Amino acid sequence: MKLKNLFLIVLCIAYSCVAAKQDYDKAYQEVENRLQIIKGYIDNGDSDPSLRRVEAIIFFENLTGIVSESDGNDIGKMEPTESDYQKWNKWYILNKSRIYWDSKTENVRLIE
Repeated sequence: MKLKNLFLIVLCIAYSCVAAKQDYDKAYQEVENRLQIIKGYIDNGDSDPSLRRVEAIIFFENLTGIVSESDGNDIGKMEPTESDYQKWNKWYILNKSRIYWDSKTENVRLIE
């Protein structure tokens, strides 16, 4: 009986570690995808009819507290700069170990 209980405890711990890793991986993927959107727009002037870059700018401003240099309009900030990208990328490199995916809010969060 003790062996069975021990096995169940070890199984639960292993499962929670896998779930936690997936939460971090999801957060990394979300940030890296948005960095690619910003970089693609800056490097190639990608036409972005769906305005994914606007959402990416909002995402990074909220997550990092670093405000974009882009001018805004009724839609939002439309033209991220190379400086924006560099600041957000540097922030990500320095803070990667402090972010996670919050499945309740379905958003990337910073561990305080």
